[in-house]
Amino acid sequence: MNEDFLSYLWQFQLLKIPLYTTEGCELIIKKPGYKNKDAGPDFKEALIKVDGSIWAGNVEIHVKSSDWFKHSHQFDPNYKSVILHVVHSHDLIETHTSNLAIPTLELKSLYDPSLYSRYLNLKSHTLWVPCQKLIQKADPITIKDMIHSCSIDRLHRKFKSFKEQMIIANNDHEQVFFNMLAKNFGFKKNEYAFHILSKSISFKLIKKHLHDPLQLEALFFGQAGFLDDEFEESYPQSLAKEYQFLKHKHGLTPIEKSYWNFLRLRPSNFPTIRIAQLCSLLLKEKQLLRSVLEAETPKQLLAVFGSTPNEFWDTHYHFNKISSSKHKQIGTDGVILLIINTVIPFIFGLGELTSTSSLKSRAIEILESLKPEQNSILRQWKACEIRVSNALESQGLIELKKEYCDKKRCLECKIGAKLIGSS
Repeated sequence: MNEDFLSYLWQFQLLKIPLYTTEGCELIIKKPGYKNKDAGPDFKEALIKVDGSIWAGNVEIHVKSSDWFKHSHQFDPNYKSVILHVVHSHDLIETHTSNLAIPTLELKSLYDPSLYSRYLNLKSHTLWVPCQKLIQKADPITIKDMIHSCSIDRLHRKFKSFKEQMIIANNDHEQVFFNMLAKNFGFKKNEYAFHILSKSISFKLIKKHLHDPLQLEALFFGQAGFLDDEFEESYPQSLAKEYQFLKHKHGLTPIEKSYWNFLRLRPSNFPTIRIAQLCSLLLKEKQLLRSVLEAETPKQLLAVFGSTPNEFWDTHYHFNKISSSKHKQIGTDGVILLIINTVIPFIFGLGELTSTSSLKSRAIEILESLKPEQNSILRQWKACEIRVSNALESQGLIELKKEYCDKKRCLECKIGAKLIGSS
């Protein structure tokens, strides 16, 4: 037995009635309260009736009533507002907070044992998601509701990282946006390398060289460690020469070239190409953050990210190797990923930080207007016959998989809770 299952029983009131406390007092649950995700009692703002008297306050859940003392709740002021102790097994005469005796409800004979069997069965599965074989039994409204909740949860979870970055950057919006954007230009395989690269160049320094393509590209490729070789063509030779000047002038230290990953990547995703694309974007949109924030439609936002790298890269993937000619603009799918992972968290985070609801709404509206991204998680959900129509929903499915299914938080999931209660 565990507290998750007991909380599930309490939250959805899957209990046999009438109810009586361990002291024999009649108990009527007017309102079970809402689940507390922070420190303190498990359920807040509950309303109960004990022997005709109305009690308002919080509810604490334990497997055994002795856990109250095991967890030292009697010394914690957060638990003084507890009005009911809900346990599976009552192994103490009384539960106390300060000098107050708290009513106790013992659940071990008050629920259908098949609920617990279904819960254990779901948790024990080694399928891609625990409810993979059952999910089609859940009604579409519940599934959609959970996906939407997860998409909003994902935005709030990303806000925590955004807030930390703003603190570190002393509220420098452009620096934070650049750090987020650069990291996401790594597209997973080189995410960490781009993160390290962005930390090695301040955006204030970048802005000083936005007027000169050679200087900006030299700054990026030099800091990335790609300009230490001997080159045969004039473009990389000029970059290397310019970087030596910038390196001495600004006291720069390049990152290790070994950070970069070329293995199992399509040539169009090589870090050299991604750096060239990032440079071309910064050169095209010299006020990039302003352009992003001023874009009034998703189409305008997509257009902001349309840029063409230096023509040298039309015939190269590496500095010292010529390839067949091909333009290297970042594709629409890549731009959508950058918007989803950079622009949306930034706009939503700014709205959350400044209590500006219009910014948060705008972030959600943009997600609803973008097509869903394609990745292994979404393909697996499609195999489960769960499909989405926009990026807000696809983000919700990613969150559902990572934060609920992978962690087997079935009872906290609206889909899982419904399946356990109705299977």
